[in-house]
Amino acid sequence: MTQPTLAGLALTVTAGVYVVLGIAWSLRAYGDRRSAARLGSLDIDPYHAMAAAGRPENVDEAAAAVLIASGAALVDDEGIITVTSDRGKGHRRPEHPLPAALLDALDRKAGSASLRGIVHDAELCRARAAYLRARDAETLGRSGRRKDHVKGIAILTMAFLTLFYAVQIIFLREELAPHGVVESLFAALFLLVLWLMICVPMVWLVIRFWPDRRDPFREHCAKLPLHPALAALDDHRRGRLRESVLHKEEWEKERERRVDVDTPDAF
Repeated sequence: MTQPTLAGLALTVTAGVYVVLGIAWSLRAYGDRRSAARLGSLDIDPYHAMAAAGRPENVDEAAAAVLIASGAALVDDEGIITVTSDRGKGHRRPEHPLPAALLDALDRKAGSASLRGIVHDAELCRARAAYLRARDAETLGRSGRRKDHVKGIAILTMAFLTLFYAVQIIFLREELAPHGVVESLFAALFLLVLWLMICVPMVWLVIRFWPDRRDPFREHCAKLPLHPALAALDDHRRGRLRESVLHKEEWEKERERRVDVDTPDAF
């Protein structure tokens, strides 16, 4: 088989793969639209809605609001959340797993920390992930949505096509085929460079122009009302919680002050 025939065959196979991927994308988009039509009738967990509309760690803010509203914790103007001595009426532990996990994380910080300071607490992360994973599994069409496998296959297909062409140029053309160990090593190095030169722009085109999967559930959750626990707080305490999410330690503030002073345009 001649080299032009091989090149044409590889291009044809790639085109066929993209046709199949296009059909798969269309069928999946149709299924997503059907699922979106039923979202209005779903009773969506408010924590789940917060995580879906933003980031998983956003639920910590609502969990903190529950602790504050129950009297189990207080938040100051600096955004530091402190566990109270009585922890609310009757010393009861929060029934919901997320406020309970947040309370445990605060205890591991001697009862006082900002939300930013405990966002990566290992136990809190595990509890948060387990809860949201369970809510995803309960929501029709939500489980497994985190990754766009169709787009990933499209990217890999283009990467393999460019690799084939690079190998064809270096090793399959008789006039360029290496002879001996040293020439083979140089050829392998040149192959890597050539493949990257072809692959990077072609893969970028796929990433840029292949349509991303719409997430109707995320769009729907972004339009839902504020979490009830946050809505129950006054504006001042909600602002303190926002400060807790963005809280900066003293050394971070000092570093920023030094940067401002050292910057020529600071004055």
